[in-house]
Amino acid sequence: MYIPFCICLAREVKLPAITIPGQGTIVGVEVSKSRIQKITAYYGIPYAKPPIGNLRFAPPDTEPLPEVTNNTGYLPACLQSEEDYKDSDKPFLQLISDFKFGNFSEDCLYLNVFVPVGSGPTPGFATIIWFHPGSFVVGTPAIWNPHTLVYRQRVIVVTVAWRLNIFGFLTTMDGVAPGNYGLMDQQAAMLWVKNNIELFGGNPNNICLMGYGAGATSVGLHMINPRSKGLFNKAIAMSGDYLSPSVVKKPEEDKELLDFLAKELSCERRPTSQLIQCLRRPDGNELVKSVAKYSWRPLLDASVSNFSFLPEFPINYFESGDYYKVPFLTGYTHMEKILQVNATVESRDELKDLLTKLIYNDIPQNNDTESSCVYNSDHLIDAVIFDMKPSTLSAVSQIPEWVTVPHLFDLIYVWGVPYWENTGFEWDIRDKRISDTIMSLWINFAKSSNPTENIIYPIKWDPFTKDDPGILIIDGTFNMSNSQKLNYKAFEFWNNYYPKVKDIATKCCESGDARSVIFLQSYCSFLFVSLLLMYNV
Repeated sequence: MYIPFCICLAREVKLPAITIPGQGTIVGVEVSKSRIQKITAYYGIPYAKPPIGNLRFAPPDTEPLPEVTNNTGYLPACLQSEEDYKDSDKPFLQLISDFKFGNFSEDCLYLNVFVPVGSGPTPGFATIIWFHPGSFVVGTPAIWNPHTLVYRQRVIVVTVAWRLNIFGFLTTMDGVAPGNYGLMDQQAAMLWVKNNIELFGGNPNNICLMGYGAGATSVGLHMINPRSKGLFNKAIAMSGDYLSPSVVKKPEEDKELLDFLAKELSCERRPTSQLIQCLRRPDGNELVKSVAKYSWRPLLDASVSNFSFLPEFPINYFESGDYYKVPFLTGYTHMEKILQVNATVESRDELKDLLTKLIYNDIPQNNDTESSCVYNSDHLIDAVIFDMKPSTLSAVSQIPEWVTVPHLFDLIYVWGVPYWENTGFEWDIRDKRISDTIMSLWINFAKSSNPTENIIYPIKWDPFTKDDPGILIIDGTFNMSNSQKLNYKAFEFWNNYYPKVKDIATKCCESGDARSVIFLQSYCSFLFVSLLLMYNV
């Protein structure tokens, strides 16, 4: 990936020490962009033992927790392969940073806490726990600069490193190595935050999970895991799919992978206890390179573990109402996966022609639109579509002019990137204003469950409900969609024609929650977003 950059050119000032029960005393670092724009950073706090040796391919061990050390910057992120970075993601990565691939370790179960300077509200600051994107294969907390969010919005931000790829999701198809360690790592980090955030001035009863891509999928899976219940109070899931059957896999799908690893690394294939001991011997870099380009996903693990994280397909929990009902915000960009096909598609019209040929004569003739797409349900808060391309032209020079907002580029505004230093761009004032607005909406939601509470901007954002399924569209302005004009036939097409997106385009779920708010999950694939393009031009 990319070596973490220093948040800013800051002097280091020792701050009051915080004693964490069982882990010792840690001293923060003052990070500032100017004499007044200061936050406090606590880097590299261990939330579990290093997952090395016999803890490789095992759930995180938190008893006892390792002692803290005083760090002045990020510790290495979890092991990953440069080959696994998608070319389509590189324009965004290059936009927010100029560092190069490196600085990874198998010893990586650390989190970072960023705190506003000064006294906070009673009973404490709201806290956001960030799970990064990266398809469960790559990613690091180090590229996400929280200074702007923490300073301008007065919120605590916690960024987490968790095991990825083979280290986070390998299974032997039995109890020897059940898989889903990356999700368990996240859960261990959530428990640490719940138990300790009050020491940093946070409110342990006002914690919001926020994830993007694989991080958003993770957020959805924590909503259905009973051991995650109570560890957070709100959730934001952006551009992530956790309802489709394809987002998880069955353990037996890894049989050929186990055969390959045994042969590649000269291990005995059976018994699996002997295989896993053999797989714990190679250097971690050798291991991750041996499975570069392999697709890793969360596992249905009921058949392989008595300590199951994900016994059934996620959709089953939401349909039955058996999930943790917290205020929830979700959304997607206008052209989620367009950069993945940019090499073969050169214009908006060419994209339309391609898709028209693909689906010609296959559109279902069905007038029953809304009823099959927005079901009787009552859980979720807000839904949003990003269709706002940055005004700073140099920042989007690698994106074709006809492309609106691809995957990741909404994070420019959510994370306040126009205010970051060392991005190499002189950001347009319009981008800064839009970013201020979006940060306020997101953080207001994290604080109070209401994005527009006490906001100075004249924005109307109504909850998405069955009777009024409107979506906030961000396209330079902030307007609610007209629920009477939403093209539900578009959703109907994908629900019936493409099984892969069945129940994902728009899916609601029943629950006994008297609040009567909705659950909406937009399927974030190139095909789905291209459909919106086709029907909205």
